Amino acid sequence: MRLRSMLCLLILGSAAVAANAAKDETELVSRQSAADGGAGGDRESDNPAISADGRYIAFASRADNLSAVDIALQYDVFVRDMQTDKTVLASRQSVAEGGTAADRVIGASGRPS
Repeated sequence: MRLRSMLCLLILGSAAVAANAAKDETELVSRQSAADGGAGGDRESDNPAISADGRYIAFASRADNLSAVDIALQYDVFVRDMQTDKTVLASRQSVAEGGTAADRVIGASGRPS
């Protein structure tokens, strides 16, 4: 496992303990929504940012299997809701503009906060 991917896991582990004392395990954040199978990302993820309550974790990823909308190998920003096990692509145009993800023309996204 790549060091940057491990960073997502390690930071999540400490946030999960703070957010939910009954949950004492580390979870992979860079994964599909539970409804989509919950598989881990197929490329590297990094730069995690955790909400104050530990519920939401934003991260940058080059994985192309986390969202059906994301088909390019550019870095995109995703947000994982730890309560609902749902991962959404955050770095995309508005729905009114077609809702498309970053590509080689639009460019990559990263460093969520």
